[in-house]
Amino acid sequence: MKHLFLLVLATPLLASTIVYSNFGPSQSYAALGINVGNGTVFGSGFSPTATGILESISLPLFTRLDTTAVSNLTVGISEGIPNAISFLELWTVSASSLSTASITTLTLQSLVHPILASGTLYYLTIFTLGDEVDGTFSWAKNNMGDAKGVTSFNHGNTFSSPGAASGAFEIQANVDSVPEPSTLLLTASAAGVLWWRRRR
Repeated sequence: MKHLFLLVLATPLLASTIVYSNFGPSQSYAALGINVGNGTVFGSGFSPTATGILESISLPLFTRLDTTAVSNLTVGISEGIPNAISFLELWTVSASSLSTASITTLTLQSLVHPILASGTLYYLTIFTLGDEVDGTFSWAKNNMGDAKGVTSFNHGNTFSSPGAASGAFEIQANVDSVPEPSTLLLTASAAGVLWWRRRR
């Protein structure tokens, strides 16, 4: 008599974890902003403290001009210095969602969910696709002494060396959802056993 064995693999509950943050206490930041627009691109470097699947990013932004007269802001995350092919995910921030009177901390949810590897250098970058004057959008600086910022004044073709004050931001990832090599091996072995028994 043939027997069918069902294998139940335990899957850990997904837990959103802060894998990088340079916010001060209570998500505080410096009042001064990093300006972009008219070809200026700014990126802030970071290395996750743990490997995980990107869940969200949070960063404090504001606009200096009437939002009806400016285009949208683009936020991107890249592995290494940002360029056209290094972005892992891009977000569009509507100018109307930002204020000219105060800083707004936005949380952008990931739709692509790329894996961020612990210890790897990534950059969170902001820029515009239009030709607004420099300073159309601003990203509040961190107040924790983090200085891994890079700037481009030619639409991202070349960047300065890291060393500028970084923008304030936080990266959250699901660290429990990345399969360990041993888990992948167990799953493959179990699938092989199940296939073999069903063929008997």
